[in-house]
Amino acid sequence: MITIINKELQLLDEWFRVNRLSLNIDKTNFIVFHTSRKTIPQMQNEININGVNIKQVVTSKFLGVILDEHLTWAPHIKVTASKIAKNIGIIRKIAYLLPKKTLVGLYHTMVSPYFTYGNIIWASNYKARTNCLFLLQKRALRVVTKDTYYAHTETKFQELGVLKFDHVNDYLIGNFYFKLTNNTLTSFFDDYCRRIHEVHQHCTRASAGLSVPYARTNYRKFALKCRGPLVWNMIPINIREQKSFYSFKTQWKEYIMGNQGGS
Repeated sequence: MITIINKELQLLDEWFRVNRLSLNIDKTNFIVFHTSRKTIPQMQNEININGVNIKQVVTSKFLGVILDEHLTWAPHIKVTASKIAKNIGIIRKIAYLLPKKTLVGLYHTMVSPYFTYGNIIWASNYKARTNCLFLLQKRALRVVTKDTYYAHTETKFQELGVLKFDHVNDYLIGNFYFKLTNNTLTSFFDDYCRRIHEVHQHCTRASAGLSVPYARTNYRKFALKCRGPLVWNMIPINIREQKSFYSFKTQWKEYIMGNQGGS
């Protein structure tokens, strides 16, 4: 396997050279993805490009998202929580000077983007792992509304029109699948969307929905390919059948807001 990898990397290096591009080997690394229960041999000093060894790592940042060797997303969540906590601290220090409207704007600028960026990939996870983000979200809302540290946030989400962290994942997955079912995404995702009537011929009320792939493990259930159809099927048909993306996402958010309850 190592021989094949090195051969492919050599071809990649040649492609870069032909196209007058360069690969920064010092910033290049590789991860061997595997379950935590599986022991794998170390491949350090065995993978190379033109004789230069590529560093083996257990985590690596790709387009702002931190990948880890077990795909738990725990390192990404930890770093995200740290950045959010820092920004909440900044907002808190100046909150007494600013009106509520401005504070809401700061929330959507300095906190909310961390919840949404890459969310459909890493936020489908164990609640025990992501709960720290929900707690930070509630802390942020208390700062925005100038409430005490222990004040209930049950009504604040509805008052400010903010989706709870868990429901942000549902919302973004729903948006993604609206585009997918309306053929506005690349064909790469075609097998993420199989209609139930394409899988079997039984006519049921659910036949218009999407087939949910079998998942043996929880990590597989968290994957977009499995979780996506589940989220899509729970969206009311009248919302799924909206003609425009704007109408869909507006009604989809209103539906979630009306059903997300308190905490």
